[in-house]
Amino acid sequence: MPTRHRAATNYHGFALATFLAGPIYVTSMGIAIWTTDMSAAVQLPNDWSWVAALLPLTMFSMIGGAFLSIVPNLIGLQAMMWLGGRNPAMQLPVSWALAGVLSMAFVTMLAEPDSTVSIPGIALVITGAICALLCRRGVSWEECPLAEGP
Repeated sequence: MPTRHRAATNYHGFALATFLAGPIYVTSMGIAIWTTDMSAAVQLPNDWSWVAALLPLTMFSMIGGAFLSIVPNLIGLQAMMWLGGRNPAMQLPVSWALAGVLSMAFVTMLAEPDSTVSIPGIALVITGAICALLCRRGVSWEECPLAEGP
């Protein structure tokens, strides 16, 4: 009988992933747009007034991203904690990142059924991987021989 592991979390990683999902998505979107035409120069103004515009953008993306990501993050966290308790390979960070990538790739596939890869889809997949790794941050497992059952 394989040994089961009890998972514990302090939900700090979950909270971090939930509140940073929006800014991560916006940053991933910017990187994905930039990589489509890397020869184009990035034009920034000479003064630093554009930095002041980043604060409201960050706050709005943080609030919107938190509303959109709280349920997927919580479902993914609980599912991966459960899987990690039954299979030690699911405790590895790469397993969590792949779970985030695959779940968001599935969502992208449902949203874009014509099988073309779009920039928002790429940004969503990147966000899924990073949020899964952030959720993994506060999780630990301990052996629980009493949890062995049928």
